Amino acid sequence: MPKSPIPNDLRINLSELRSQEFSYKEIAKIKGVSTATAFRYSRQVSLGRTALDRLALRRFPSRAKAIKQWQQAGVEAKTLFFPKISEENMPLILTCLHWCEGNKGELSFINSDPSMVKIYIKGLQSIGVGLEQMRFTLRSYSGHDDGELVSFWSNFLGISKGWFGKIDHIKGNKQGKLQYGMCRVRVLKGAYYFKLIMSMIELVKKIHTLP
Repeated sequence: MPKSPIPNDLRINLSELRSQEFSYKEIAKIKGVSTATAFRYSRQVSLGRTALDRLALRRFPSRAKAIKQWQQAGVEAKTLFFPKISEENMPLILTCLHWCEGNKGELSFINSDPSMVKIYIKGLQSIGVGLEQMRFTLRSYSGHDDGELVSFWSNFLGISKGWFGKIDHIKGNKQGKLQYGMCRVRVLKGAYYFKLIMSMIELVKKIHTLP
């Protein structure tokens, strides 16, 4: 049985509410019609991207809360860090990175996060390690293209492809989780710098853990 048409003035009201950025569910509740009816007679109203985003946030309040928290956290992070973080802080950043991810027996560091590797290199340079002392190797997994990996890391780190040595091929498909494989940074004749970093780690421990 075909549905009876609704009055023309109601159709206009439904469209007007939609133009005011009400959701179809809200329109239905306000006018006492079904959500399907609200959709049928107001879907022709075109809303911009901003308006649609506002509607989505109202439908999912937890998402709106999360977005607000991210915005607040971004502002607070700048308050906590800047202008405190500067080139003078790079040795401390290097110390923390090596403490967490570095080799505890020699001066080498491997990670899949390109930004972390780049910052580690910058940290090494801040304590006097020259780029010519560093050697770079990549770890590739099944599904990776060696040429693409070298090109990516070369471009991201801002170093020539010639700086990269062998590529270690590891069995197992981790391409999805490790999109760019892993990059290892090793320092030649880095015994003193290794001792320096480990001494800085011990100093941080002493300052912040002892009574």
